[in-house]
Amino acid sequence: MEIKLPVRNGWVMLPASLRSPDGHPRFQLTFPREFTSDAGANYLVSSEVKHGYELPTRNFLERLFQCGDLFIDVGAHWGFFALQAATHPVGDVKVIAFEPDPTNASILYRNASDHGLTNKIVVICAACGDLVDIAPLVTNSTMMHSINGIA
Repeated sequence: MEIKLPVRNGWVMLPASLRSPDGHPRFQLTFPREFTSDAGANYLVSSEVKHGYELPTRNFLERLFQCGDLFIDVGAHWGFFALQAATHPVGDVKVIAFEPDPTNASILYRNASDHGLTNKIVVICAACGDLVDIAPLVTNSTMMHSINGIA
């Protein structure tokens, strides 16, 4: 199934299936057109268009968020869950989004900025773990990272 999404200035725009009270998508996740052949991007796009990206997790978060919450998104990729939290109808949900890949972190920051959410979403380009260390980040797609090649 080929999915056609709008492209503006070289950036693909994926409207969220999550809706605002007025029925419009709560946000658009954008990413550079050159990532349309990336396995991670294809998984995200096809999942979101078909039934909603990571539907059980997304639905759980929709029920969970309360006004004033802090959501910590570890491995935030391009910010789908960070944007979900920051645009939640309860309002005033703050986000700290950790993304170790510099390219993904910059796309995530752009998504937050494009929606005027840099006051709600803090992007930290770093990995999270139980040790303080420096390790190589091995990438297989935009979503399939590992430390030292270990999944």
